[in-house]
Amino acid sequence: MDAAALQRQGYSVAALRALAMKRLPRMVFDMVDGAAGDEITMRRNEAALAAIELAPRLLEGAPKRDQSVELFGLRLPSPVIIGPTGLAGLLWPHAELAAARAAARFGTIYSTSHASTTTIEEIGAATPGPKWMQVFLYKDRGLTAEFAARAASAGYKALILTVDNQVTAGRDRDARNALTFPLRWGPSSLFDFVSHPGWLLRMSQTPSPTFVNYGARTSIGAFGPLMAEQLDPAVNWSDVEWLRRQWRGPLVIKGLLRPDDAREALRRGADAIVVSNHGGRQLDGAVASITALPGIVDA
Repeated sequence: MDAAALQRQGYSVAALRALAMKRLPRMVFDMVDGAAGDEITMRRNEAALAAIELAPRLLEGAPKRDQSVELFGLRLPSPVIIGPTGLAGLLWPHAELAAARAAARFGTIYSTSHASTTTIEEIGAATPGPKWMQVFLYKDRGLTAEFAARAASAGYKALILTVDNQVTAGRDRDARNALTFPLRWGPSSLFDFVSHPGWLLRMSQTPSPTFVNYGARTSIGAFGPLMAEQLDPAVNWSDVEWLRRQWRGPLVIKGLLRPDDAREALRRGADAIVVSNHGGRQLDGAVASITALPGIVDA
């Protein structure tokens, strides 16, 4: 699809979602579109956002609209950045590079996922636009320190520490589709893939997507065992202080929903907070992110 056709058909988020549902294998689409458990928190997020009512102030004489904000000394044209999204290369060839270039074109920040299918360094070199890097606190702290050091060398401006993903969530759609790492092939999954020839053709014309940031253990099949081995439910605030000592730039903590946690994050050296329930993809039943936001702002 060329850019003009995409503009005609992808005129809204809902329209883009419909295009993705048509073009991607169901297993891949559900991996992105789904959430944890019964998806209560995902629906709660959507309902809470939809319930927000706007009361515009009119006749105030504003000939020029300005949505710009300043963040860590950078002026953004709008308060929107691209958050870290893993495995984007399974959706479209070189997706991370395309998204990073789009972010730079529109003057905003691109956040690289630890699970990107393009390396930290390649994304860093792809565009002069500002970039942030996502990290986790692994059992092997040397791996976390390595990610931070590579991000600094590649010119990333901030580090995003994701803290709400230390235990792998159960996602019912993935279970239904038998999506595991490594993949277990069956008749339904094979049919799912072959019934989307456009996606197969695009994937065949590019290197097979892998978790390229993890050295020798980069294959899709090795990633599941690696995360099971390295995710550390025992992390605590002293680990945040350790990471603060490793990284000299802005440190952003992503995944907080409580005012007391927000205050503690600032006390331990965080420069910013992303109020987030991981899109409902981690703990089903969690409070909606937008509902948690006012209390954290007040704190």
